[in-house]
Amino acid sequence: LRARGLGLMETVTDALVVGRVHHLVASFSDADKTLRLYLDGVLIKTAVSATAMNLLSGSQLHIGRNGVSAEAFDGRIDEVAIYGTALSDQRIAEHYLAGLAHTLRAYDDEVLADVPLGYWPLSEPSGTVMVDASGNARDGVIDAGVSLAQAGLIPADSDTAWELNAGDEGGTVAHAAWMVPTTGLSVEAWVRLTAYDADATVILARSDLAVSNSAANKPWQVAVLGTGALSIAIYNSVGARAAFNSAAGVIPLNTVCHVAVTWDGITVRGYVNGVLVSSAALAGSPTTSGTRPISGGRTQGTSGNIYSFSGKIQAVALYR
Repeated sequence: LRARGLGLMETVTDALVVGRVHHLVASFSDADKTLRLYLDGVLIKTAVSATAMNLLSGSQLHIGRNGVSAEAFDGRIDEVAIYGTALSDQRIAEHYLAGLAHTLRAYDDEVLADVPLGYWPLSEPSGTVMVDASGNARDGVIDAGVSLAQAGLIPADSDTAWELNAGDEGGTVAHAAWMVPTTGLSVEAWVRLTAYDADATVILARSDLAVSNSAANKPWQVAVLGTGALSIAIYNSVGARAAFNSAAGVIPLNTVCHVAVTWDGITVRGYVNGVLVSSAALAGSPTTSGTRPISGGRTQGTSGNIYSFSGKIQAVALYR
C-alpha cells in the first residue's frame, strides 16, 4: 500500500491480499504534518512531512488510475469519499465496521462454518450457564458479578454481550480432553475494553487460578497489556514457550475490536480486526500437560494477583 503527495510512504509487502475485500483510508493533518494509512480500520503506517499540504490549482481528481502515469487499477472499487479534515482513528474504525454490517452474513454462521470445538456467544439473558452454541454441548459456568444481556459488539448482530468490571468474575469451562488440541489452535473473541489491568487483561486462557506459568498450569493465554498491546503465551508439547507482544495501542480503550490468535504448529500469529499484528515461531504440537479449564475474562499471575477484565466481551470461539 503506497501513498504519495507529501513524499512517498509504503507499508510492508503484501499488506493488501489479492482477491480479498479491503477498506482503505489515507489522511493528512496540517496540525501535525502527519500522513496516516489505515487498512481495514487499523492504522498501519505514519510519516511526518516537513511541509504543509500543497493544493495544486487546476489539478484533477482521478479514481482508479494516476493522471501522470499508467498505474491502472485492476479490480473493483466502491464508496469513494473525500473529507476536508483528517478523520480520527475511531471514526475510521467505525466506517470499516459499518461497511462490514452491510456485507457479512450472520456472524454465527461464519463461526459455525469453521466447525469450532466450542462457541460461546455470551448472549445469555440470565442464569449461570455459559451456553455453547457449537452443537457440542460444552457449556460453562458464569461467575457471580458478570453483567449479562448488555448491548452487543458485533455490527448488524442482535446478540448481547457480557460486561465485566475488573473483579475476578468471568466464565469457566471445566477441563475435558476435547480442549487439548493435537495439531494447532485458534482462539477468537470480540472485545471493548474500558480500562487496562496494570498487569494484563485476560481475554481467554486455558488456566484456572494457578499461581505459576507452566505447561501444566497455563498452556496458553491471550491477553491485553496496559499499553494496549496484544499479548500471547503458549506452550508446545516439549515445554517450549512462545511469549510475545504486539506493538502498543493495537487494542485501544473504548473501541470495539475483533481479536484472533492462531497456531499452525509452526508459527503463532495474532490478529486485530483481521490484520496481522504480531507473530512468533513455535514448532511442534500443543502441550497435553495439565488439566486446566478454559477461563474467560480473568486468570491469576505468578504473584497471586488477578489479571482482570474491564469492559465487554462477546462471541468467544475455540478451534483446532
